[in-house]
Amino acid sequence: MLAALAGLIAAGLTAQAEHPAPPALIVFTETSCYGACPAYRFAIFPEDEYAMCGFAHVNSPGLTPGTLSEGAFDAAADLVLGSGLLNEPSIVPGISACSRVYTDQPSMRVEVMFEDGSAREFNWYIGCKMRSGQPHPMAVRAGEFRRAMQALIGYETRVQSEATRDAFTREDLFRVSMTEASCPIPYPVTRILEGE
Repeated sequence: MLAALAGLIAAGLTAQAEHPAPPALIVFTETSCYGACPAYRFAIFPEDEYAMCGFAHVNSPGLTPGTLSEGAFDAAADLVLGSGLLNEPSIVPGISACSRVYTDQPSMRVEVMFEDGSAREFNWYIGCKMRSGQPHPMAVRAGEFRRAMQALIGYETRVQSEATRDAFTREDLFRVSMTEASCPIPYPVTRILEGE
């Protein structure tokens, strides 16, 4: 799996200038949509441990800790830094890259906290289109990144399996919490301080 992710980076994701400090925490988030989109926040720690907080349409709602395969954090760091997305402006409603907004779509966000205490993030509202109706080239790159990150975290087993997705009915859409605030992940600084 890790070799496949490395191939994705080499095959088209643009390299980013290295940050002066290495990553200390990577958080990948996907938000709710008007449908059964999984909404969750997935934090990956340098020990290859993770904490997933699922708040809508996921296999395990609430906070779920676990361990990824060895080298997963390094692979995630390579993927995030190699994508170059942290150096790009977010693609959100209100900017020229999002002249047309298709509503009720999910968002993707990647946040990185570095060992020097600095942090960067990139947000992508998936319903953003250019005036022509075509996706912005950065959105294409963000989509490649999203698929690679989903593969790395084991989306089909940890986030939303086909059986889970198929189990939701229209009535379920109005019974789930649609906010990230309802399911917070422990703040990164807390985790870093606990390790000292």
